[in-house]
Amino acid sequence: MISMKLNGNKILKYLSHAVTVAKMSAKKYSGISEWWQNLSVTKKLYGIVGVMALLIASELLTLMFAMSTLSAVRAFIAGEGLWTKAQKDAIHGLYQYAIGGDEKHYDNFKENLVINEGDHIALIEMSKGKEFDRQVVRKGFVMGGNHPKDVDGMINLLTKYYWISYVNDAITAWISGDRLLEELKKSGEDLHQSIQKKRPRAKAQILNNIARINSDLTIVETNFSKALGAGSRWLENLLLTFLLLLVATIEGTGIYLTYRFSRNLSTTLKNLVDTAAEIGRGNFSSLAPVNSKDELGQVAMALNRMAADLQANAIIREQSEGVLRASEEKFRLLVESVKAERKDAEQRLYRLNESLEKRFESRTSELQDREYQMRIVTNALPVLIAQIDTNEKIIFANEKFAEWVESSTRNIVGQSLQQTVGSERYCLLDGYIKRALNGETVSFERSENVGESTPFETFLNITFVPEKDMTGKVTSFILVANDVTKYKEIESELKNAKEQADVASSTKSAFLANMSHEIRTPLGAILSFSELLLGQELKGEERVRGAEVIRRNGFLLSNIINDILDLSKVEAGKLDIERVAVHFDEVVSEIKSLLNLKATEKGIRLTVTADGAIPDVIVTDPLRLRQILLNIVGNAIKFTQQGSVDIKISLVSENSGAPKLRFLIKDTGEGIKPGHAKKLFEPFSQEDVSTTRKYGGTGLGLVLSRKLANSLGGDVELLASSPDEGSTFSITIDPGDLKKVIFQNFETRRLNAAPDIGITVDFSRVKILLVDDSLDNQLIVTHLLRSTGAKIDTANNGREGVDKAKQNNYDIILMDLQMPVLDGYGAVQELKQFGYMKPIIALTAHAMKEERVRCLESGFVDHLSKPIDRHLLTKVIDQYTKTRGELITTL
Repeated sequence: MISMKLNGNKILKYLSHAVTVAKMSAKKYSGISEWWQNLSVTKKLYGIVGVMALLIASELLTLMFAMSTLSAVRAFIAGEGLWTKAQKDAIHGLYQYAIGGDEKHYDNFKENLVINEGDHIALIEMSKGKEFDRQVVRKGFVMGGNHPKDVDGMINLLTKYYWISYVNDAITAWISGDRLLEELKKSGEDLHQSIQKKRPRAKAQILNNIARINSDLTIVETNFSKALGAGSRWLENLLLTFLLLLVATIEGTGIYLTYRFSRNLSTTLKNLVDTAAEIGRGNFSSLAPVNSKDELGQVAMALNRMAADLQANAIIREQSEGVLRASEEKFRLLVESVKAERKDAEQRLYRLNESLEKRFESRTSELQDREYQMRIVTNALPVLIAQIDTNEKIIFANEKFAEWVESSTRNIVGQSLQQTVGSERYCLLDGYIKRALNGETVSFERSENVGESTPFETFLNITFVPEKDMTGKVTSFILVANDVTKYKEIESELKNAKEQADVASSTKSAFLANMSHEIRTPLGAILSFSELLLGQELKGEERVRGAEVIRRNGFLLSNIINDILDLSKVEAGKLDIERVAVHFDEVVSEIKSLLNLKATEKGIRLTVTADGAIPDVIVTDPLRLRQILLNIVGNAIKFTQQGSVDIKISLVSENSGAPKLRFLIKDTGEGIKPGHAKKLFEPFSQEDVSTTRKYGGTGLGLVLSRKLANSLGGDVELLASSPDEGSTFSITIDPGDLKKVIFQNFETRRLNAAPDIGITVDFSRVKILLVDDSLDNQLIVTHLLRSTGAKIDTANNGREGVDKAKQNNYDIILMDLQMPVLDGYGAVQELKQFGYMKPIIALTAHAMKEERVRCLESGFVDHLSKPIDRHLLTKVIDQYTKTRGELITTL
């Protein structure tokens, strides 16, 4: 019982405190409400706009925070890639050192740990807690390969949000990886000592320990990546939810402030109209309520003063009329005795009456002026206002309402609402009007098309407020409408932006996953066989096959990059198309020669036939035509396991227009499922997009071929396809003007074609200067030209190349563009200023036309793109050293 009593006393105490707080809050709110009511209409509008601006600013700050945090996560992901590559390269260096004992590999091992050492320094400093030196951490992260602008975000993410589980998991994985790297560093030192002291048993144990560390590091890297990925997705969902709530808050606040403002405005205007009507009927005691000190409140006070003045004038007039009656009685009694006084009294009475009439006219004019001022105020408001009686006749309307119905206030006052707004609008408003006339305040939104030549959709927020007399009977209602089109447009733009972002994210993820697979597959083959060739595992013919695997996968990797670049050029409208005369049979024979080996390896038959006469010469871009045929025919061979791939060539006319050259490629392969055919020509799309698909490919071949065919005046189409029966593709191009072209039988022309002629060159008397900062490129060019007998001298940068060119008599210079000390452009300009006249050929990894043009304008005589083709290199050198080289022609 005592406990219950004590609890009851506590409850009473809490209730008393709550009542006190409620009273204080109500008093504070009352003061704020009174302050708001006394503001001018303009300041209230500014206040509403200011609140909306603050809410939008909050949304922008939230977006900035989201971008900053996601940028920090992106920096960590990029840093993790550098960290992983460094430790993998370090371990690879240790293995190479263990195999060959070359100190160069051990030095590479220590150099690769520099990046990891920077992260280690940052980790050690941050482990000190709140007392850590931020500059030391910054230097550590920058030393680890991170961009200086990303470092502050990374530090904030680790120090301020470590309590988030995802960040904590990433920190844990980082600490584990750092501990393993320290262990790897110690094992590397032990391995160095064991090799120096020639202790093979200790060496084997250390290598086993290094393999274990490598495996543990892989697990730690995976955990780190998973933690960052999960954290990024969690943060994205959290920020998206917060942004949606903020948008909802902005919309709700806008609607609430607009509703409150519109309702207060309509109520005040209704009171003013009622008061003016009562004064007009002679009820001068009727006063308008004054609830604020703004413009409408001042109008109400002026209207009340006018009513008081009119009432005073009425009293004075009544008093004057009484005096007049008394005077008339006296005049009647004294008329015969005092005529002079009567005449004087009449004159004074006339003057008094004239004065009263003038005062009445003045007060009436003042009332009209007040009514005019009220109309000016309502016309200045950015909303539609009208007063409609119970018979649906318009009593009052401002100019905004008149503009809405395309009329004037003078013409619509007294008219029916249906006649004024039109039957179509009235049908939409009829139900709400009935509810307002029944005493219900109604708010709703509606849209309508505005304009005749170029109509656009506009949205209105409409409110009906009923007016009632003393008995509660509805006498009229006020219509207030506000244009909310801009808010709707903002809402629609936000929705569209989200949908576009979702589609872009999905497409990007699919493309990156596919590119990762397609690039890593040939890259893995190149790295693996390169490592085998460096070792002793492959002998004799196996080494030749290994080199062929490297070469084939290198070409595959180059083709993937070229496809991506070509597609980006087509999409940007910057693809260069040339139209030159070319012998058609040479193009077709080259394509068959290139693909016939691939078909023969798979045991399928590749045939090329012609349907009718084919032009001997066509005008087109031969490079792009070869690219299209290689893509389409190559796909047919790739998806055909047995049977044949047949190419039929013909000349067709489309819609009685200029003839087109058509290639029909028919295969007996797997075919295409009906539901997948429509996706063939979409960028980055394939029939099977899973990572375990049977065939490789980027998904760019068909879409690139179609765009190239469009550029050549034709198209690429899928004519027919059935699963397990094969597909038929059609390629058409514009062959140019055929009026003066000779037509022959394609098979006959191929039989009459001249045999191939092989050309080799003797460069034993040619002296070449090779300027390239890459020792690998120097070795490649030297080996490519070894069989020609050329004398090759090398320089490691542009400055060294210029000095050697001035001191020696070279026949030709091969020069890289991007080099330290002095690049290729600077070197060739210095040589030209010196008066150097020998040909200089540019060697560059840039294959763009703009780069070639820049080279020729800078002083180079020609341009070769990397990777360098042996035959093209030999041809260019022979072209510019004809007086030195000796052609040897063989059939």
